[in-house]
Amino acid sequence: MTNLYRYYKGETECPFDRKDAEGDMLSTFWHIEHQYANAMTEDTSFQNRWEMETQEYIQRCNEEGEHNEITDIGRPLRLRALRYYVMLNLEKYRPLNANWIRIY
Repeated sequence: MTNLYRYYKGETECPFDRKDAEGDMLSTFWHIEHQYANAMTEDTSFQNRWEMETQEYIQRCNEEGEHNEITDIGRPLRLRALRYYVMLNLEKYRPLNANWIRIY
C-alpha cells in the first residue's frame, strides 16, 4: 500500500521542513497521509469506509455535473478515496489552504 502515498514513505518523523510555504504544504500532505496510513493499520475497515464515502461523493458530483480528479473513473478507487480524505482534511483543518488539493 505504500505506493498509495506520495509523501509518506513509512517514516516515523516528517522529512519536510516547515520553514517556508512549500515545506508547510508538503509537511501537511505528509501528516495527512501518515494519519490515513495509521488509521488503515489500526482499523481494517477504514479503507472500505472511505471508499464508500468517496463513492457517495462521486455520485453527488455526477448528479450535479461536477467533474474533478476524485470523480475520474480512470483512477483506482483507493487513490480517489485517499484524495477525498486529503481534501476533507484540508477543508476542515487548513481552510485557507484548501486549494492545495489541486497540487496534491
